[in-house]
Parts: sequence; structure tokens; C-alpha cells
Amino acid sequence: MGFEGTQQRTVICGHTHVQFERRLGELRILNAGSVGMPFADEPGAYWLLLDGDRYEHRFTPYDVEAAAKQIASTNYPQAQQFAEENVRKIPTAQEAMEFLEAIARKNRPSTY
Repeated sequence: MGFEGTQQRTVICGHTHVQFERRLGELRILNAGSVGMPFADEPGAYWLLLDGDRYEHRFTPYDVEAAAKQIASTNYPQAQQFAEENVRKIPTAQEAMEFLEAIARKNRPSTY
């Protein structure tokens, strides 16, 4: 996906699980983060507050153990693993980036 021809000054994107602001020329690119599966330094809800042209990345802590127990008690086949690996302990943004880059290198064609 490219941003060529984008007329807006700000683009909100998602699905990376990491809060960020990036600049591409005059374009501001924001990612809210993730409420339920963040890649961050500590478990919790990472989100974005928008007010006109202003924004603020926010963090809200919650009872991680209660959330993990509730998830683990569901019928979801990988509930226990998800609760352990994505709620009780979360990957840092750096760990997630290293993991995803390793996958990309593995799947990259050897010749172009």
C-alpha cells in the first residue's frame, strides 16, 4: 500500500499492534496500538484519542490476570496459549519486529 496521491494530512492505520507516529513528507501516519494484543513494554490497552487535528496516544492498564483467566476459560482451542503468550506476557515491539523480520527474510525470494 502506498500513500501517493493522499490528500489528507493524517492517516490512521492499524493491525500492527504497535503505537506509533511516522512522517512521510507532510503526511502524518498514526497507529493506535492494540487493546487486546499489544507489542509493547507492558500489558494493557494501547489506544488513540483523536480531537480534530490533535491526537494523543493513550495507555490504560487493566487486570491482566483476570483477563487471562477469562480468556483461558473459553472454548477457544488455543485459549490457554493465547492467555499466556499475549495477555500475561506480551512481546515487546522490538521482539515482535525481530520475529516478523525473520519471517520476511525466510519468505523473501532469493532472486529478484
